[in-house]
Amino acid sequence: MRVAAIRGTGARTAAPPATGGSPSPTNGRAAAAADAAANATAEAAADAADEATAKAAADAADEATARSAVDGTAAWLGGAATLFVDGALPAEAVGRIYDGMGAWQDLEALYTDAAAAAVAEQFKGAHRLAVALRAPPGKAPADGRAMPRRLPASEPFRVVEAGCGTGRLALRVLGEVSAAAPAAGGGGSTAAPLTVEYLGLEVSETMADITRERLAKAVAGGSVQRGTPQSLRVVLQDASAPGWVGASVGRAADALVAPGSVDVFVVTYVLDAMPEARIRALLAQARMALRPHTGLLLVACLSFGATPFADALTAAWVAAYGISPALVCGCRPLEAEAFVNPASGFAVRGVHYVTQMGLTSQVLVATTEG
Repeated sequence: MRVAAIRGTGARTAAPPATGGSPSPTNGRAAAAADAAANATAEAAADAADEATAKAAADAADEATARSAVDGTAAWLGGAATLFVDGALPAEAVGRIYDGMGAWQDLEALYTDAAAAAVAEQFKGAHRLAVALRAPPGKAPADGRAMPRRLPASEPFRVVEAGCGTGRLALRVLGEVSAAAPAAGGGGSTAAPLTVEYLGLEVSETMADITRERLAKAVAGGSVQRGTPQSLRVVLQDASAPGWVGASVGRAADALVAPGSVDVFVVTYVLDAMPEARIRALLAQARMALRPHTGLLLVACLSFGATPFADALTAAWVAAYGISPALVCGCRPLEAEAFVNPASGFAVRGVHYVTQMGLTSQVLVATTEG
């Protein structure tokens, strides 16, 4: 039909027969040749059109398939926290994994250092607030803000870290306290030096031992003794002279701190290794332990990719977790706001993302007010 249509619209016509005689044989042969050429041209054009149409259709199908795959992966990753959260390993299994890793856990810094730096920066602000809250009466912020209820100068600045690992973050944030000591206790101030208590909690006995050893070396003139495998308390004296003094072992894990007595509760790369029920239980304990209105919750966890490469790496991570959580040390990406929110007694003050070595981490800051 294409050929007929093309022929019907062609400009070429056969030569009219000679006047008074039969058509010329030469003209007949020329007409036949022209018809054959037209047919061949039309068929070639039709074939080319068919090929172009098929290629365009295939390209469109490929694009639609690829788009569907991307959308499907995004939807899958978006629901991964719900899909896998209750498939998390039990605490005992996580503890065994990290017992086996030991100091090799420090390699985690390759993708967590940027988030740790963000946590340490928030910690400095919390320490400044603690100093102000324990300042002598009459000393108020220069910007005229109303001060929360003041605390006795002798009240320690308490920090609890759930999942202290090998103590790297503890050394980092407590180093901020040591560096701030001259500003807090020196400069002619008559205020008593701020006492700082750090309590680390860890499910891995090996990790707790490593933290004890490292803090023992860092604490000048003190020692850290072995106590319960999963608890550690280091008391640091914030004095005008640099350095940390004093250390003692904590009590039983169920009676470590009084309600409403903790200034900062730190949870880094722990929630992503917990099932949902344990996440909520831990946050309830944090909410109870933190000081009303001024207590600060600092959370860092693996999150979903913030760049195309990080997104692909996250997809691979989630796939490995789906095969066996132990392949990725029991951790999977999640969004902390699903758990840290007004329903759990927290007001989220800030959330940001950092990507390091292709893995994205979420850093969340919340207070107990609101």
